[in-house]
Amino acid sequence: MVTTIDLAVIAETLASASPWEVFLDMTLVAKVSTMMVVIAGIASVIIAVTLKGRTKAKSLLLTVMGYGALGWAVYGGLYEATNTYIGAQKTQTTSWITLLPSFVEIAYLLLMGMIVWIITAMGHDRAPKTRKGPERAPGLYN
Repeated sequence: MVTTIDLAVIAETLASASPWEVFLDMTLVAKVSTMMVVIAGIASVIIAVTLKGRTKAKSLLLTVMGYGALGWAVYGGLYEATNTYIGAQKTQTTSWITLLPSFVEIAYLLLMGMIVWIITAMGHDRAPKTRKGPERAPGLYN
C-alpha cells in the first residue's frame, strides 16, 4: 500500500534526478542498447539529409534505422528490467521505491527508441512503384 512517506520519497527521487543524470546512468547500465539507439538516430538524420528525393534506398534505410532503434530500446529495457529483478532478488528488498530509478531508466530508454522510430517513420514516404511489368518483345506474342 502506498503511504504518504512513499509518495514523498517518489517525489524527491523524481525531482532530484535530472534527465541528463538519468541518461548517464542509463548509458552506464545499458551501454550497448543506448549507444545503438543514439547511433541509429544520428544515422537517420544523416540519411534523411544526404539522400534527396523519394527513393527506395532512403525509404528502406530509414525503416531499418527506425525499427533497429526500437528493437535496441526494447532489448535495453528488458536487459535493465532483468538486472533490476536479479538485484532485487539478491538484496531481498520488498520496497519498490528502491527500484524506481530502474523503472525511470527503462521508460527513458523506450521513449528514446520510440522517438527515433516515429521520426524515421515520418521522415520517409513510400517511393512510387516504378515497375510496370515485363516488357514484351514485338511479334513474339502476335
